[in-house]
Amino acid sequence: MRSIGFVGLGAMGLPMAENLLKKQFAVCGFDVRASAMQALEALGGTSAPDATGAARNVDALILMVVNATQVESVLFDAGALDAKIGRAHV
Repeated sequence: MRSIGFVGLGAMGLPMAENLLKKQFAVCGFDVRASAMQALEALGGTSAPDATGAARNVDALILMVVNATQVESVLFDAGALDAKIGRAHV
């Protein structure tokens, strides 16, 4: 596993993504705040246009969001689960 998708780049998510980057993982992230994605890019990661983009073409997907409602929104409403499953069966 070398590539990680990350949704939620807040107070906990961005430092986690940074640690993954330091360990030479490729990290593609999404956050509703543009400043969080800019911070990820400044650390060497890439930003995705949406949660589905963060889930596509990665080995694993990490969600660091506030609650179960947001998890459901990312996975089901935004389509991140479908994007990840599609990758797993390719």
